[in-house]
Amino acid sequence: MKEFSLEESYEKFLMDLIAQIVKLRIEEGLSQKELALRMGVKPISVKKFEDIEGNLNLEFVYKLLRALNAEFVIRRIDNVEG
Repeated sequence: MKEFSLEESYEKFLMDLIAQIVKLRIEEGLSQKELALRMGVKPISVKKFEDIEGNLNLEFVYKLLRALNAEFVIRRIDNVEG
Protein backbone atom coordinates (compact mmCIF):
# COMPACT_ATOMS: atom_id res chain seq x y z
CA MET A 1 0.00 0.00 0.00
CA LYS A 2 1.13 3.49 -0.82
CA GLU A 3 1.76 5.79 2.10
CA PHE A 4 0.41 9.30 1.67
CA SER A 5 2.22 12.41 2.76
CA LEU A 6 0.39 14.71 5.14
CA GLU A 7 -0.32 17.09 2.25
CA GLU A 8 -1.72 14.27 0.08
CA SER A 9 -3.81 12.96 2.96
CA TYR A 10 -5.22 16.42 3.63
CA GLU A 11 -6.04 16.92 -0.06
CA LYS A 12 -7.83 13.55 -0.14
CA PHE A 13 -9.73 14.49 3.04
CA LEU A 14 -10.87 17.78 1.46
CA MET A 15 -11.90 16.11 -1.78
CA ASP A 16 -13.90 13.45 0.09
CA LEU A 17 -15.57 16.03 2.35
CA ILE A 18 -16.55 18.26 -0.54
CA ALA A 19 -17.76 15.32 -2.64
CA GLN A 20 -20.05 14.22 0.19
CA ILE A 21 -21.45 17.73 0.64
CA VAL A 22 -22.03 18.14 -3.11
CA LYS A 23 -23.79 14.77 -3.14
CA LEU A 24 -26.08 15.93 -0.31
CA ARG A 25 -26.82 19.18 -2.16
CA ILE A 26 -27.74 17.30 -5.32
CA GLU A 27 -29.85 14.77 -3.39
CA GLU A 28 -31.75 17.71 -1.88
CA GLY A 29 -32.33 19.03 -5.41
CA LEU A 30 -30.61 22.32 -4.64
CA SER A 31 -28.55 24.49 -6.94
CA GLN A 32 -25.49 26.25 -5.57
CA LYS A 33 -27.52 29.46 -5.56
CA GLU A 34 -30.38 27.90 -3.58
CA LEU A 35 -27.95 26.46 -1.04
CA ALA A 36 -26.26 29.83 -0.71
CA LEU A 37 -29.64 31.46 -0.02
CA ARG A 38 -30.33 28.92 2.75
CA MET A 39 -26.90 29.66 4.22
CA GLY A 40 -27.15 33.44 3.94
CA VAL A 41 -24.00 33.68 1.80
CA LYS A 42 -23.25 34.67 -1.78
CA PRO A 43 -23.53 31.90 -4.42
CA ILE A 44 -19.87 32.42 -5.35
CA SER A 45 -18.94 31.22 -1.85
CA VAL A 46 -20.60 27.85 -2.45
CA LYS A 47 -19.02 27.59 -5.91
CA LYS A 48 -15.55 28.32 -4.52
CA PHE A 49 -16.05 25.75 -1.77
CA GLU A 50 -17.13 23.07 -4.25
CA ASP A 51 -14.21 23.97 -6.56
CA ILE A 52 -11.76 23.77 -3.61
CA GLU A 53 -10.77 27.41 -4.04
CA GLY A 54 -10.00 29.80 -1.24
CA ASN A 55 -9.80 29.00 2.44
CA LEU A 56 -11.92 26.28 3.95
CA ASN A 57 -13.17 27.15 7.41
CA LEU A 58 -15.25 25.24 9.90
CA GLU A 59 -17.88 27.95 10.25
CA PHE A 60 -18.62 27.68 6.53
CA VAL A 61 -18.80 23.87 6.70
CA TYR A 62 -21.10 24.18 9.70
CA LYS A 63 -23.43 26.52 7.78
CA LEU A 64 -23.40 24.13 4.82
CA LEU A 65 -24.34 21.17 6.97
CA ARG A 66 -27.09 23.11 8.75
CA ALA A 67 -28.55 24.24 5.43
CA LEU A 68 -28.53 20.62 4.22
CA ASN A 69 -29.98 19.25 7.48
CA ALA A 70 -26.86 17.12 7.87
CA GLU A 71 -24.28 16.53 10.57
CA PHE A 72 -20.57 15.83 10.74
CA VAL A 73 -19.63 12.50 12.31
CA ILE A 74 -16.17 11.42 13.40
CA ARG A 75 -15.43 7.76 13.81
CA ARG A 76 -12.32 5.79 14.59
CA ILE A 77 -10.76 3.76 11.81
CA ASP A 78 -8.41 0.83 12.17
CA ASN A 79 -5.98 1.48 9.34
CA VAL A 80 -4.74 5.00 8.86
CA GLU A 81 -2.58 5.76 5.86
CA GLY A 82 -0.47 8.88 5.82
